Amino acid sequence: MQTYFWGYKRALGRPFQGVSIYYNHKAGELVSCKILKNFIVLNIPYFSLTASYLNPTMKSAGIWDQLLEFYTFVDHPDNLILAGDFNSRLDVPSKKGEQMKEFAEYNNLVLANPLPLQKTFVTKKGSSVH
Repeated sequence: MQTYFWGYKRALGRPFQGVSIYYNHKAGELVSCKILKNFIVLNIPYFSLTASYLNPTMKSAGIWDQLLEFYTFVDHPDNLILAGDFNSRLDVPSKKGEQMKEFAEYNNLVLANPLPLQKTFVTKKGSSVH
């Protein structure tokens, strides 16, 4: 399995605000790979796979710009798997969540997580839902 990674490195400990993706050649021949600050785009003959990370402090005004940045490198927009941590909520009214929904609808993407909304991150301090 091949690993593609981007992140900020620290003097000690693990990197932060990074994104990674594992690619198995059994999925098909890797045609291209584009590594951006918040996205990694892998294009395979019949589909594109994207790993994503949007910083939780990102303002909602920048979401569309970030999403459009990676989308220009997608070879198969009709067969796209867009996975990652978007740090936006869909279960409560929020500008980020609304923009993510708009982007998904505009590009005919479907939310794969089943409804009702489920926890996607759990810690001692609390949890989040997608």
